[in-house]
Amino acid sequence: MGDIVMSNEKINQVEIFEKLTRREIKQGKAAKVLGLSVRQIKRKLRKYKLDGAKSLYWW
Repeated sequence: MGDIVMSNEKINQVEIFEKLTRREIKQGKAAKVLGLSVRQIKRKLRKYKLDGAKSLYWW
């Protein structure tokens, strides 16, 4: 399997989504930090839980 190369912005997103899965921060806080809506966070979090970090990377 190949390596995934991510920018610092994507690495920051992974850290935020890890905190969300551990319930260290709330979805509203993550939305503000990432500049997204809570709806987008919910959708991305669902995918993140299924597919991991690669779900945050758009080809």
